Amino acid sequence: DHEIVKCSGCGFVYAATARFDTADHGEISALYWRFRSRHHQIRRLIHQHLKPGSRIVEIGCGRGELGYIMKDDPYTYVGYEPADGLSKFGQEHGVSIVHDFFKRETASAADAIVIDNVLEHVLDPQGLLSDAVATLRDGGLAIVIVPNRDDLRQIVPSWRDSRHWIPPDHINYFAMSDVKRM
Repeated sequence: DHEIVKCSGCGFVYAATARFDTADHGEISALYWRFRSRHHQIRRLIHQHLKPGSRIVEIGCGRGELGYIMKDDPYTYVGYEPADGLSKFGQEHGVSIVHDFFKRETASAADAIVIDNVLEHVLDPQGLLSDAVATLRDGGLAIVIVPNRDDLRQIVPSWRDSRHWIPPDHINYFAMSDVKRM
């Protein structure tokens, strides 16, 4: 049901049949924390590069795991999450989450933006990244994480088929060159 195509001009791979952003997850009935090693790596990057009092904006923050582990850090964290169940879960645990899509025109300036496993779900990843970067203060930090279609794990069918090539959930398939170009 999903036509995956490759742009003849730039080589970007995407689901041509996608009609809307796909990171909704509105039907999740039993939510729980899903702390990953990358959440701690992101936190370390922020500590290494930013001063206390800096404003961190996470776009597509899900449950707010990064915000949760940063609750006692000397930064202002705000996450944006349009999925109702996910944003409410984080809010109920004291994470500052705006239950909405990130919008450049209403966002405040940030010292860091975090887009962690979000761009593979949106119709306009270039537009979202451009809007996010436009909110950064001079010298700001952009942390962008996406699945890599050239990842060595792609050769393992069980990993690949359950975690990467899974339309309609993932609708964009990035290589490092795609991220650099954006």
